[in-house]
Amino acid sequence: QPKHESAQSLLKSWQRYARSDGKIPGGLVAALADIVDWTLWTDGWLTPKDADQAARLAALEFTHTRVKVTGPQAAPYVAKLTALRSRLDGSRDWTPAEAVAMLDELTAITTGPVHLANRPFEFDESRKISPGKPLPKELESAAWGKPAANGLRATWLLEPAPAVAWASIMELHYPLGSVLKARVLFHNAGKAPVVFKTETWHQYDGHTARDANGAEIPVKATRYTGITPMATFRLAPGEYCEVSGHGIAIGAGEYKEEHSTGAVGAIIEAKEGDTVTLTHTVDAAHGGWTKPNDPKDPAELRKRIIAERVQREAPMPRASADREQLIRRVTLDLTGVEPKPEDVAAFIIYDEPDALELLTMNLQATAAEVPWSGKLPTSETKFRVIAADPNAAKAPRTATAPGRYVLGDGVHLQVRQVTENGKRTNSAKILFLSPDPKKESPHKPYDVDFYTPDATYAFVWQRGANILWVTEIREGSPIRPWLLGAPERPGPQTVTVRAFDFSNPADVKLTHVTSSENGGGWSWGKIVPAAFHQPVLDAL
Repeated sequence: QPKHESAQSLLKSWQRYARSDGKIPGGLVAALADIVDWTLWTDGWLTPKDADQAARLAALEFTHTRVKVTGPQAAPYVAKLTALRSRLDGSRDWTPAEAVAMLDELTAITTGPVHLANRPFEFDESRKISPGKPLPKELESAAWGKPAANGLRATWLLEPAPAVAWASIMELHYPLGSVLKARVLFHNAGKAPVVFKTETWHQYDGHTARDANGAEIPVKATRYTGITPMATFRLAPGEYCEVSGHGIAIGAGEYKEEHSTGAVGAIIEAKEGDTVTLTHTVDAAHGGWTKPNDPKDPAELRKRIIAERVQREAPMPRASADREQLIRRVTLDLTGVEPKPEDVAAFIIYDEPDALELLTMNLQATAAEVPWSGKLPTSETKFRVIAADPNAAKAPRTATAPGRYVLGDGVHLQVRQVTENGKRTNSAKILFLSPDPKKESPHKPYDVDFYTPDATYAFVWQRGANILWVTEIREGSPIRPWLLGAPERPGPQTVTVRAFDFSNPADVKLTHVTSSENGGGWSWGKIVPAAFHQPVLDAL
């Protein structure tokens, strides 16, 4: 891995485009070379050699404030950067070791180009078209609203799901002070594919709450600043997708901790005893952001996106497997569907220098699907508000999804998830906040590495206890009796249990680690503290 954090992030992005042998396409290195040229050009140390280079540099309009290197250090800085630039060869593929060495050399001179090279990848998820998945049976009965004319419908799915309070009347209930997580789901109930864009985190959707008499219950909304990335989906008939929604709190209050982590976006000011009917309006029209130098004409913008995406795969690989991977990956990213078998076969055998140029032209010539835009109503969710849980502050907390969670005073857990090419990657950090919000924390974040980045996981903790437990389940679906030692076991499956003591931020300790293949004769229930059993089982 490169030494600098930004270089590590860039290499990780590059490796998503790697050949079958792990090499990095030269087109990615060529893009970095252009940014190095731009750096020298804006500092006044480079003159474009021709009109083509001048146009490329002018197109790199980064919203980035640079401080020009001057004085005695300018000459050695320019000499080192120019020498390195001469070796940034985009006409060949690079081994991972070569890429690491080059990034280490570059960041030792200046980190600016690497920071800027990371930016285009931030747009990847919004610019590629992701396919949906078959709707699971358990989601068929969700509170789906009336579909649009094209069959697209939506719902807010609250978590934890409302519990059954009194079996005789089957009331669903939440205690006052509950903070619910939410997933925003879309489903194509129509007969033709639907393409649409949506924010990856919904905070602008409308919420309406009414009591048993139909009177409106106030809903207080909070808007967080910043830019939310967009995602583009293409749902075939019957498919669904999901993104995150902001948290919803039950009962009036300030919810300071939850606001500090961005966990609450709406507060339903219901009272104990209220029967609440909740509906939502899902906004699939809000948002959208572009690069500063993007063409304003949608047709020209599409052409540029296609050209930039194909260029990342340059130069044209020799191996048939790499050529097949290239056309499949590019076509799926740009259209949301697999290329035709005959197109794949023709691309593999085409051995002319203009192969990638021809692929670009063919993709640009395909009909563009205009994303649907609009608002979708949901159906009703009903629940009863009961008294606040007096032990809520001491109750075990769990995390099984991306978000920011309060572990204790000045300590947060941050869980992230990135999905690339259908593969999910999880990451987590323990964050130690500065006592003075105007100053940087004296303690670095602690990385909680997952053994398997796409594992099913559950974090569990008690606020203020300074211990964080994490259970990972890999290769299969969890079966609760098996976790507790019963003979029913799935297979093959691996369960790992770890505990982290973060009482000393300068020295976080891994205090417990146990792993088992297919049960292995040990009981998860004997390792994880008894108070945490049910919360983890409910979460998984």
